[in-house]
Amino acid sequence: MRYLAVLLSAAAVINLTANYNIKPIPVSARDYEAEIAALEKKAEALKKKNAEREKQIKSAEYSAASAAEQKKIAQIAVAGVKDEVDAKNELINLKLDAIDQKEIAIDQKEADIAIKEADIARKDADMEIKQKQIDELQADNDEKLMLFGDILRGLYMNGGGTEGDVLAGDRDYYDILIQSKITDNVADISYEYMTALLDDIADEQDRLGVLNIEKAGLEHDKEIFLTEKATLESDKELLEKALNELETEKAELDKELLATQATYRSYIKEYDKLMSQINNLEDEIGESDEEMAKFSKQIEKLIKQQQEAAKAASQNGGATYKDYTGTGFTWPLEAKFHKIYTYFGYDAWRKGQHNGIDVGDAGIAGSNIYAAQEGTVLTAYNDGGYHGGYGNYVVIDHGGGISTLYAHTQTGKVTVKVGDHVSKGQKIAQVGKTGHATGNHLHFEVRISGKPVNPFNYKYQNSNYYG
Repeated sequence: MRYLAVLLSAAAVINLTANYNIKPIPVSARDYEAEIAALEKKAEALKKKNAEREKQIKSAEYSAASAAEQKKIAQIAVAGVKDEVDAKNELINLKLDAIDQKEIAIDQKEADIAIKEADIARKDADMEIKQKQIDELQADNDEKLMLFGDILRGLYMNGGGTEGDVLAGDRDYYDILIQSKITDNVADISYEYMTALLDDIADEQDRLGVLNIEKAGLEHDKEIFLTEKATLESDKELLEKALNELETEKAELDKELLATQATYRSYIKEYDKLMSQINNLEDEIGESDEEMAKFSKQIEKLIKQQQEAAKAASQNGGATYKDYTGTGFTWPLEAKFHKIYTYFGYDAWRKGQHNGIDVGDAGIAGSNIYAAQEGTVLTAYNDGGYHGGYGNYVVIDHGGGISTLYAHTQTGKVTVKVGDHVSKGQKIAQVGKTGHATGNHLHFEVRISGKPVNPFNYKYQNSNYYG
């Protein structure tokens, strides 16, 4: 049993202190209340943070662009819940220690109360002895006083003087007896006997006075012990109340821990599921990246051909071909959408080259896509086809060999067609997830003579992104 050793130890203390008046060693005070309060604050903060992470996981869209981010969030969330479980376990252990301390303190108070009860019992026994001594001495003294009275009456009856003469004045019986020598008139009473009798009476009166003083002292000590005992009993009640509160808090915390452990298990399960999805997605991306790389080469060739054709047409009297003005780009989305999941260049997670940037903020589905610069539409797929993994996509030629590409747009939501002249910031489509994209996001590319370059080489006028 958890507290058996503590209880046996307390019982031994009670027996020793009751029999030998040995004062118990005080329990060293540890500030459990402060430690518990600090740990409860930590556990509550972890709980709040984990709730925020859970919302973040639920609100995040699962996609090729967001998979790495979700993996990171999930790892943090799992670790966070594990921290919360650990904190609650630590808090429970701390409360168990505090309960132990309260029980030891209660045992200590019970030992102190037993000591006081033993002290009170001893005072009662001592007072009983004193009272018996007082009663016996008082009886003996009363008997001697009666004897002395009988002697006085005998003296009076034998002519030793009037009773009034004997009792008159300020002198006591002893002085009268000494001075008058009246014992000569009573044959069976000697002077020495009367003197001894009076000495005994005087001594007994003195002893009675001392005994009464000692008895009063014992009664005073007893009152002090009773007061101390009442204080100890009050302290014990407070400790028992605190103990009950701690045990109630621990029971509630046990329930919370079970719930948190269940959450942790569900997080582990979801994390394993997510890892499986991500692994499958990585396999799909590995297969599709090669296909998309080939398709990107086709786009590069197509854009170059279209740009050369436009220049040739301009030279042969067709529409004038405009070179890129160099006034910078506008961000192709609303400014609030700026979460970059994948950047341009080699992507370690994809294990391949990424030819643009992926923007995939929560709530981005169906949001407008805008032309980054003025130009002519070269390609505008709106049929929901796979198109090498790009899905629906739009290519705009801005002149000077510069073009931009917008991929994975919603089917039926592309608002431009091949040959259209678009202005800078004009709506051209809406964000979707066509092609190789399991979640809504915009794949945005900038190309020079058909070759992909880093989109962040350019300044975007309505965002914080700069080249």
